[in-house]
Amino acid sequence: MPQMTAETLVERMKGIPEFILSKIAEILDSYDKEATVAEGFLFERCPKCGAIHPRIIKGGKTSTGKQMFRCMDCQRRFTADYGTCSFYSHQGTEAWNELIKMTIAGETLKTISNALGINIATAFRMRHKLLCSLEDEEASARISDQAELDEKYVVKSCVVLPPNTSTGMQLCSISGSRLAGWT
Repeated sequence: MPQMTAETLVERMKGIPEFILSKIAEILDSYDKEATVAEGFLFERCPKCGAIHPRIIKGGKTSTGKQMFRCMDCQRRFTADYGTCSFYSHQGTEAWNELIKMTIAGETLKTISNALGINIATAFRMRHKLLCSLEDEEASARISDQAELDEKYVVKSCVVLPPNTSTGMQLCSISGSRLAGWT
């Protein structure tokens, strides 16, 4: 096949219908996106065995087309989204990004399911996975160095009673019940 010049390519493209050109542009964009993402995977640790700076190679693709990787230390395969909320999901990253935006905006599950074209149960499960991953992230967050707490509001009020002469302990009354407090 003879090599095409840019001018001949432009001339041939003028005869192609608009819907085919848009489809070609869409395919090129998805290829560009996939190539950029594939180059950006740097694994500091293997998510399966925990090896630091593991030797990772490509290890095929899943049935849905996601790139799989293989750790040469433990020989186990995993996808790049292993351990994230989109792991084991049939929805693409665009759907997850839209779900996150709409959840932050306070949209209802029905609105989200209609916008994404998915079942309301799927939207519920996706939102649940998102909120659980946020909860895990919050639970693992630690305050380093020093932290200052100005005020703390407590729902129940505690009225301290005079010390009990027989035990020498102060009693604290919370909503009518008596609890032992510090002396």
